[in-house]
Amino acid sequence: MEPEENVVATALDTVKSAALTPTEHLLLKRFLDKARDPSCAAIYLLRKVEENPNRSVEASLREFKKDWRRLVTKFTKQEDIPLPSQCFLKSRDMQNCCCMVNRRGRLAANATFNVEPAWIIPPSIFHDDELAYESPMLSILEAFLTPDVSAFREGNLEITRGLGPGPPKKIEADAKSVHYLAITLAPGERTDLTLSNGEPLKGGPHMFTMYTQDPSLYPLPSEELLQIHSKIATALHLFSVEDDISLGWPRSPYTQINKRFYPHRSSIVQQLPLGLYMKHCHRARYNEVKALQIVEQHTSIPAPLFIDTFEHQGKVMLVMTRVRGQQLQEVFHRLSYPERTQLSADLRSAIKQLREIPNTTPHRFANVLGGPLLDVRLPDSHDRARGPFDNESDFHDALIHKFISAETKQAVAHVHSQSYRSFFSHADLNFYNIIIERGKLSGIVDWECAGYYPEYWEFTKGIYIIEGAADREKIIRDAFPDEDYRDELEAEKVLWFAAPPWV
Repeated sequence: MEPEENVVATALDTVKSAALTPTEHLLLKRFLDKARDPSCAAIYLLRKVEENPNRSVEASLREFKKDWRRLVTKFTKQEDIPLPSQCFLKSRDMQNCCCMVNRRGRLAANATFNVEPAWIIPPSIFHDDELAYESPMLSILEAFLTPDVSAFREGNLEITRGLGPGPPKKIEADAKSVHYLAITLAPGERTDLTLSNGEPLKGGPHMFTMYTQDPSLYPLPSEELLQIHSKIATALHLFSVEDDISLGWPRSPYTQINKRFYPHRSSIVQQLPLGLYMKHCHRARYNEVKALQIVEQHTSIPAPLFIDTFEHQGKVMLVMTRVRGQQLQEVFHRLSYPERTQLSADLRSAIKQLREIPNTTPHRFANVLGGPLLDVRLPDSHDRARGPFDNESDFHDALIHKFISAETKQAVAHVHSQSYRSFFSHADLNFYNIIIERGKLSGIVDWECAGYYPEYWEFTKGIYIIEGAADREKIIRDAFPDEDYRDELEAEKVLWFAAPPWV
């Protein structure tokens, strides 16, 4: 019999090679890697593909996806909770959801917040005729959860005890408290969820502790059921994402960029009438002003247009036009494969145009004004710039944090000893600064770090935030089809690990 790791790899390759949408690929991949025993799930999926040789792989996988959706949707059924059970819940948690931050954050018994109880797994699952012994749908559930355990409603939230490898330590039967994490699932995270005290659930994982005064009388929620819910939630969420994508792009695609990248109440950027924005250039003063002027003069790259500058209480204020659309970070999952290919081509064109801008400063590596560079990769540069530099050696020396070991320096010495061309670079080409409108590149924003950098810098900085996410890295890698900066990227990774930006 094929080894477990091989059968999983075969199933993943089968999924990857099928002509499906990005969301379909992700759904099927998650079925395999979220399964309690991935090899069991892989064997089932491969059998489904092979059982009808006259049908295409895509048709077989989509038929399975249809059955998988039908199954996981059963876990969303809203069912009444008996009054005695509700009374037990209230006795254990008072008016709280059990997913509160800590004891001090818990609500008093007479609090008036509306907390709705919910089944972790709806009881109807255990009496569903479609999940009867040897039924096709039960086979899917057994493949996903394994036969021995095959027995939150919409799946936008995952409750787990940890993010690290391996299973967490078993909960003792007499435990009065257990630590958990609540995670909003990606892509397309929900931003409208709240805790029982009315506080928004947003940002990274929400840590909380479940409490009970008497484990024998008021037991904590079943860890086994929470684990099952966690696994099912991923599929439910991706099916909802698929439904959302099927509706097409929103009518007002610039709404989110207005709210998130250019917030109304920000000390840095303020929205103005007539499609304008005002930005406080607090870190690089006039560098972004000059960068926008250069980009407009020398390229056809879609970027904010410079309107005016003024100083207020010693602060340089930049007025520029709005770029309509949404951050690529927010909508990447919506892009089809052809749209992703076109995005890389558009970025490739933009980078080519930037590289043709002449360096009129007296320095080899400098900002657009010929002054010091502003980049998070330059140690201690969060609020101040570094340079300018007249050669590669000085630039690379500035990348070496004072706490970096001699061994690390030696590991990057070969790359840092080479010569590189100096090119105009955006220098912060991350998924928050690439704006998309209805699946196409609408603009590139936030030019405060722009300047003349070593030729590999645009590439390595593009990978910086998304390193390890192969589908996202592909967008940046495909924008540099004729360049090989693998050695430079590996050297940068060594330094990223040795001296993260908060050191």
